[in-house]
Amino acid sequence: MKRKFLSVFAGFLFPLCSSAQISDSFVDNSALSEWYGDNSRFLISEDERLQLSDPNKLGKSYVAFESASMNNAEWNLSVELQFRPSSSNYMRFFLCSDSPNLSEPLNGYFLQVGNANRQILLYRMSNGSTKILGRSVEERLDRSSVILSIKVIRSGGGEWRIYSRLNDELSFTEEFVVVDSTYTNSYFAGIYCKYSKSNAEKMFFDDLSIKGDASIDREIPTIEKFTVSDSSIVLQLSERIDCESFVYDLLNLSYYESFWNSQCKQLSVVLHEKLEHGVRYGFSISNCRDMTGNTANDTTLYFALPDSVAPGDILFSEVLFNPSSGGSEYAEIYNRSDKIIDLSTLRFSTRKAADSSIYSSKKLASSPMFIFPGEFKLITDDREGVCNYFDCQDPSAFILLNSMPSLRNEDGCIVLFRSEDSLVIDNFYYDVSMHSELLANKGKGVSLERVDWESNHWVSSAGSVGYGTPGYENSSQAQSVDVADFQPSEFCFPYYDESHHFKLRYSLDDYGYYATIRAYSISGYCVATVIDHLLLASNGEISWNGRDDNDRVLPTAPYILIFEAINENGSVVREKWVVFVSSEL
Repeated sequence: MKRKFLSVFAGFLFPLCSSAQISDSFVDNSALSEWYGDNSRFLISEDERLQLSDPNKLGKSYVAFESASMNNAEWNLSVELQFRPSSSNYMRFFLCSDSPNLSEPLNGYFLQVGNANRQILLYRMSNGSTKILGRSVEERLDRSSVILSIKVIRSGGGEWRIYSRLNDELSFTEEFVVVDSTYTNSYFAGIYCKYSKSNAEKMFFDDLSIKGDASIDREIPTIEKFTVSDSSIVLQLSERIDCESFVYDLLNLSYYESFWNSQCKQLSVVLHEKLEHGVRYGFSISNCRDMTGNTANDTTLYFALPDSVAPGDILFSEVLFNPSSGGSEYAEIYNRSDKIIDLSTLRFSTRKAADSSIYSSKKLASSPMFIFPGEFKLITDDREGVCNYFDCQDPSAFILLNSMPSLRNEDGCIVLFRSEDSLVIDNFYYDVSMHSELLANKGKGVSLERVDWESNHWVSSAGSVGYGTPGYENSSQAQSVDVADFQPSEFCFPYYDESHHFKLRYSLDDYGYYATIRAYSISGYCVATVIDHLLLASNGEISWNGRDDNDRVLPTAPYILIFEAINENGSVVREKWVVFVSSEL
């Protein structure tokens, strides 16, 4: 008997576009796709069907091909099993998968023909764990030989309709309907066979067709896990990526080799030199692109061999306990030591008072996460809830918890302690009375900031920085810009910059100043209020665009700027300057 073996043709490869169609009746080799998997264990039979033909009788074989169809999609396949299906002899029609290797853990859906109860079943697979979504009546396939046509229809909303027709039936039977939209993207489909030695050549397939729309994938790949040991590094990604374009480099390490797993979602790096204590290493990533072209921003992950953390090594530096409506609570920490500390060894919690029992705590990280000397980190459960109200300068500073321990709005205590023995590293008792008395609404939407690391003195964050500095240096500690040898309460004469704004750089002798700046004409008429009762950082910069309160450009003329500020201690600062506004500019 003449047999036609599978061959590979690049022309069958499908790009992951908005829609795709696959159709193969296995008439000849030229129509076959570029298959993945156990190609040598399948052939085209004399009657022009795809046949399992495993000469070594290995018991498991599969073939897979690229397929993007997922929404408003339809899958069809004709199957012949020349035996009674069972729990050890069955086939799986993989409808969608994120991996071409159908024998390893993956994410996707498959239809199984055969089990101990002779059923047709729809499964969802999540990293190798399977869940039955629906099944036919028992003994549906209770025949010595099964000839079956399968039809699966999926709507854009995730409704699955499963149909089948046995060879002696005139029409399709709707086996069951289920709804599941756990996975919305497809990269591969395929056929998987499980069989005993006697059935290694008794599975046949024909009339394969897949059509439908591909889901539009706009999600960039993200790093799900980054683990480091003294001999290896493992990078786990959220989805399959194009490993051919992926570029990485290790900083301060020269001798290593890397291995991608078969799904291209995990990179393992074997180190040929030992990590040293006190050295900051880096894992730089670029061109991290998924299979639909979404590319993550280039980034560098820093790591090290951590040191043991002790009380006072890490301090609370800022807390927002009463956020604005729609905002999110947060607690900021600062590494004041010269140690490299693994935050996965620490837990965060709250309690009513400094000496009361701890409420439910949250581990800061499930895998190694490092805070380096002089570095800030921000604990919250909602990045958007913070960044919608404040300037988030460093996205890498965020420690995102699945849920934030609730912070009391009036008073309370936040605690940072070591997981292994509950040793308290730092705690801070806050009270709404710590806010400036001049603030409205008891400081709602305003964070408390630590003034210095040697004392436990806290103040309201300055209005000039948006009433919060999440993940970076506090406004009460900020340094003035390019002002040399400033004495207390000194100012740099306002200058006209390239954007035609006047810039006033200042340094105050204390924090907590509320300032007002107004511009007056030479005749004494107030033409503009630059800032009005604004809580200032201890030093910084104020800008004025040379326009009046109605946003009109002022006529060319000299104007007088008057600065007045007062703090809760009654200290007053007054300054005055003459500036020249040119309407031509």
